[in-house]
Amino acid sequence: MFMDNRTYRHARRILGSDLISPEEIALSRRSISYADKQLAHFHNSLPAEDILAWCHDHTMMLVARHPQISTSLLEIRDLEPNEFYLNTRSWYAEGHQRFSRVDRVNSDWIMCSKVPVAGSMNMPFLEQSDLIKDPVTVPNAVETAWCLTMYRAVRGIYLIPNLYVRTSSRHADGHCVCVGFYNAEGLSVCRSWDDRSYEIMGLSVGRQLPLTPEV
Repeated sequence: MFMDNRTYRHARRILGSDLISPEEIALSRRSISYADKQLAHFHNSLPAEDILAWCHDHTMMLVARHPQISTSLLEIRDLEPNEFYLNTRSWYAEGHQRFSRVDRVNSDWIMCSKVPVAGSMNMPFLEQSDLIKDPVTVPNAVETAWCLTMYRAVRGIYLIPNLYVRTSSRHADGHCVCVGFYNAEGLSVCRSWDDRSYEIMGLSVGRQLPLTPEV
């Protein structure tokens, strides 16, 4: 059942191409499919108009999650390995890098920035964190990676091809995981150190949306 044009017409008037629906994901990635009941659930759980407008005003995309809520970063990587940069594809699969298995998507719809938060480049993490206020949050690595790769799959656009963004995920050394330099060679997932500044590293931001129980 393809219900995208009818279901999301109003939301698209607000977000335009920055709304990535489950139908579009399924069309772009043949390895991913949503049941009819799930498609109806995504329609019913679409954020309210004021939140959609807020998303637009803050340069954020709104992306439907994977059909399995428990999907981890490793599982998303394994769906399309070529979407992840080969040279940074193995370190986070090591057993002690728990974030790649434990961190999960926490809502039906993921709201994630298309660009680093304004003014966050070349700052240590604590200074970057001072730039954000409620209701803004920092998404984890799997949420950020999912949004970036799905935007590329559906829209054909690499959003951050020349820089990295920190996420809320923590690698085994206790510092932020960063993602970025997403181009034809794939998305890089790298380690950063919170007390260091990098000219090419900003902060990923989003807004946490509630997880709506399926009925």
